[in-house]
Amino acid sequence: MRNTVLIVDDEKDLVALLASVLRKAGLVVLEAGGAAEAIAICEDPAVGLDLILSDFQMPGMNGLDLADHIVSVRPNIQVILMSANFSRLDTIGARGFEFIQKPFSFDDFVARITESLSEESLLRQPS
Repeated sequence: MRNTVLIVDDEKDLVALLASVLRKAGLVVLEAGGAAEAIAICEDPAVGLDLILSDFQMPGMNGLDLADHIVSVRPNIQVILMSANFSRLDTIGARGFEFIQKPFSFDDFVARITESLSEESLLRQPS
């Protein structure tokens, strides 16, 4: 099974850095500079995705609204939101999304992503 992650953030340097870290960990990574680009990728049925990693605060559409839209298109997709702000943490959890607090170490970041992908792959296996 491929482990494909879509990273969404309006900070292009951060997207490139996180993508590099995840690629070194053996994951397939797609990059989006904002919500509109992420939606276009997610709505393309030819693109296989396992996990969406999105910043919470972005111009236009925030990460929570983006996550809601993506899940409406791909109900089985896993979503992790990143933010340094805890003010909406209860809303994120209530909607079933995971959360990573910024700043984070790269080791913890990779561990969290691979753990989430491993848990998802266990859920997808036929019984």
